[in-house]
Amino acid sequence: MTHVIHQSTLQCLRVTLGGLLLAVAAFALFQFTTAPVAATQGAAAQPTATPPRYTVRITHVKMGMTAEFEALVKNEMLPAYKKGGLKQAMAWVSASLGEAAEYVTLRPYDGAKQFDEPGALTKALGEEGARALTRKWSLLVNDTRQFVVQMKPELSIPPKNNDAPKLAVVYRTKIAPFRTLEYEEHFKAHTLPWISKASQKAYLMSKVGMGGDSNEYFGAFWVDSYTDMSKWSASFPTGGSGAGQKLAGIVLSQESAIYRYVPELSIRPEAQKAAK
Repeated sequence: MTHVIHQSTLQCLRVTLGGLLLAVAAFALFQFTTAPVAATQGAAAQPTATPPRYTVRITHVKMGMTAEFEALVKNEMLPAYKKGGLKQAMAWVSASLGEAAEYVTLRPYDGAKQFDEPGALTKALGEEGARALTRKWSLLVNDTRQFVVQMKPELSIPPKNNDAPKLAVVYRTKIAPFRTLEYEEHFKAHTLPWISKASQKAYLMSKVGMGGDSNEYFGAFWVDSYTDMSKWSASFPTGGSGAGQKLAGIVLSQESAIYRYVPELSIRPEAQKAAK
């Protein structure tokens, strides 16, 4: 379900939770961090010299094969990834509203140069072993895609601690070409202050880069329950605003979906350290 935005920024956020989400993130999604939280409660994160980037992989699993898919990832792929040197990975699956059997995995992105080197599976299993495991994985999926997102700390509300969220309500916003700067300025001035008061846990914004549509943004509310989600959703103001009218022609559409964090399919640095 795609929602065309005609009124205020806050109305943009009051999207029926049920949109078809093609990417996280951010997509999104967007996103995770294990760095110490430096910002104070209710304040937007300050931009850093180099905002972190992540690769986002969207995988649609064949209907009826999710149990087999999760078992393969948990029991064979994750151990190989860890052996091959992968330090972080955060996995999510669509929950309740959104596209069924959609898995989203985020990993740190060190730049295109990383693709010149063997991947973690190849390092762990060798070329033949990696190909064999990938073939097993491919039999369980319909399609997959991968792209890069860059975090936007200046448009985010950081988490108060490093605990992983249970749910994420992800909004994918498509902006008109050459108008992303206008959108960011408007969001920071008119929407972020309200989010800082309403957000239950965190709000993380990212912008799509290589491999995707550079005019797209992914914003994610972190919540611990559907009840929490209902509370802040109900608090969204209604009605237009003079400032919001400026988004006409800037925001083209918005989609939304809910994702559940899957710890057993994720790699958390602190978990690895504790296991040693």
